[in-house]
Amino acid sequence: MTARSRPADIAEEAFIAADLSTADGVRAVVAETNSRVAGLDILVNTLWVDPRLPPVDSPP
Repeated sequence: MTARSRPADIAEEAFIAADLSTADGVRAVVAETNSRVAGLDILVNTLWVDPRLPPVDSPP
């Protein structure tokens, strides 16, 4: 699992802290994954948005 901070119910060895909204964050996840396992074949990035929260305005 990857996120900016580790949820309390996720084991440390199953977590990589990174911001996947940046290229540096993605590179960090790939590098850390490669250091933990034999290689990375597929990286799936999913983003869940809570529909109960109001939308966030972003600059054009």
